[in-house]
Amino acid sequence: MFALLIFGAGHAAINFLLLLAILDDALGMIIIAAFYPDPDAPVDPIWLLLVLGAMLVTFTLRKAMVSRWQFYILLAAPISWIGLFKAHVHPALSLVFVVPFMPATHAIEASGPHDLGRVSHSPTEKDNEEIFRKRSSVSLSLHEAYVVASRSLKNIFGKEEHAPLHVFEHTLKVPVDFGMFFFGLANAGVKLGSVGGITACVGLALVVGKTVGIAGMSALGPCIGAPLPKGLGMADLVATAALGGVGLTVALFVANEAFVQPEMRGQAKMGAVLSTGCGLIAWLIKKLFGGWQVAHLRSAATSAWVSH
Repeated sequence: MFALLIFGAGHAAINFLLLLAILDDALGMIIIAAFYPDPDAPVDPIWLLLVLGAMLVTFTLRKAMVSRWQFYILLAAPISWIGLFKAHVHPALSLVFVVPFMPATHAIEASGPHDLGRVSHSPTEKDNEEIFRKRSSVSLSLHEAYVVASRSLKNIFGKEEHAPLHVFEHTLKVPVDFGMFFFGLANAGVKLGSVGGITACVGLALVVGKTVGIAGMSALGPCIGAPLPKGLGMADLVATAALGGVGLTVALFVANEAFVQPEMRGQAKMGAVLSTGCGLIAWLIKKLFGGWQVAHLRSAATSAWVSH
């Protein structure tokens, strides 16, 4: 929600933050499973083979160019959920192993390598914009073409289609937002006076640690052959890193598991709750250093694409 308000729909930061959130939540749940296991239900790794099976199912669906997100969820997600549940790892992670396999672009005319004037993945600095423009049949930049390909395109029957990942995100956005709100409301459960040294530590770890860590490592990415997505400037990167510090999910899980004493647990939870201030920090970074550029590509770019 913060990301859409700050960057606008279609910005490269949205997909970057989505993948970052998935990875971050997965690592957080792995830490809980590894360092705070339930003594009455120790982790049983053999069941994680089911999770690998679910990933294989989603990979097969992707290769088969299945365009309906429901197939990915109905066929693979239950397998992943059962595997995690039986392994005594929190089953809330089940979709983490499914969603990344959903196609973000169309498996029709737009799909293909960038150097052939097609769009198959989010553009990076490695992709040659000039070659794409020469080979492409549309007068769009590579990033604009990617946004269009991931949003709306007419298939060979003349019917408008949307990329599976986009439809999945759009369909579940409202229920997920409500669910996250009530999840935070139910799991925070702290008194407003629950502030102490642990609150400061957790807050600084989320606000400063996440911002510096994510921005710093991402900035080093191009040095090791992992370029940033096109359209993601340094101010955008730092603002995105700041948004990564919002800790209303896994941070609350960890606080519940790591602290036994109610007073210490309350202080830790308060630190996680206060991390929502990262949204304001990200807004200020974008406003002061990155300008206020909200992408308005969908309607204009889609019209340009379809007209060709």
